[in-house]
Amino acid sequence: MNLDVAGKVIAQWRSTWVDSVKWTQITHALSNEVYKCEHVQSGETVLVRVYLASRDTINEPLLGSIADILGPKIFFKCDFGSVEEWIDGRVMTHAEITGEEYMTKVARKLRLLHDEVRVCHNDLHMLNIIVDTAGSPTFIDY
Repeated sequence: MNLDVAGKVIAQWRSTWVDSVKWTQITHALSNEVYKCEHVQSGETVLVRVYLASRDTINEPLLGSIADILGPKIFFKCDFGSVEEWIDGRVMTHAEITGEEYMTKVARKLRLLHDEVRVCHNDLHMLNIIVDTAGSPTFIDY
């Protein structure tokens, strides 16, 4: 675990948080270590990503555009990690992704991604779609 590195990312973003956060490692990330970071005093929650490999600096402006349009928002980046919007939700189930209700919602998001940003996700599957508490799907892991 790179919890020390995650702590450094938080310290660069908001130094007042350093001694008052609760960390939970997220298990679905493959190329990065990802943590849920809850600030105890404020209750604010963010996702902290620790880069395990070199960053994709060539596509970084494009990834920022995707985040601006479809989320999750990127609040802060440094050489060894980032702080991103926490989506309070869960990954999609097989029944949801093949069912008409969510298939339509996912198709609309894909259309927006293709028409507005002009990119393909290239790794879209159930574990890369978070359904928030309102039932809205959000693509992750671009």
